[in-house]
Amino acid sequence: QQQQQQQSPSLSDGGTASQELGSVRQILLQHLPDALPTLPDGSSPPVSSLLDTVLLKFEAQVTRLEKRGEELESHLRAGLKKRQELTAALEQEQHITMQLQQESETIGEYIVLYQQKRREMKESLTQKQQYIKQLQDLCKSLQQKCGESALVSPVPSTSSAVSSVPQGPGAQPQQPTHQQQQQQQ
Repeated sequence: QQQQQQQSPSLSDGGTASQELGSVRQILLQHLPDALPTLPDGSSPPVSSLLDTVLLKFEAQVTRLEKRGEELESHLRAGLKKRQELTAALEQEQHITMQLQQESETIGEYIVLYQQKRREMKESLTQKQQYIKQLQDLCKSLQQKCGESALVSPVPSTSSAVSSVPQGPGAQPQQPTHQQQQQQQ
């Protein structure tokens, strides 16, 4: 049987199935009579009928295998096509994922920047409110001082205030009088 396998041509040699079957038939006709067992009555089965039966089964098996090979080949092609489509879709999804990751990182940076600016603005607002409060307190204290000084000394008259204002261009201001100096103190 090993000799038959070695001598039989394979289907991958590029020959057609019918040519190969013919060569297999030739080989079997040469070696089969020696390999056949004898029947209980002492005779051998007819070689041609056995050979035809074997060849028919072999042809059916070859046909079935060819069909199965074609099915597997079409299935393989469909699988390769599907793989290419999935690979392209995966690459696109990876690209989108990278973009979203970059945007997520950017959003995080913007959130941190927003929080920092908001904190700075709150600090600035607090400082301004403190400054306004200080100015209000100063204004109240000045108003109280002005009110106290108004009770103590009379308000200067408009005539004395007008006399100290220079008259005309290039005019020198007049020296305040002794009374005006006391009022200013």
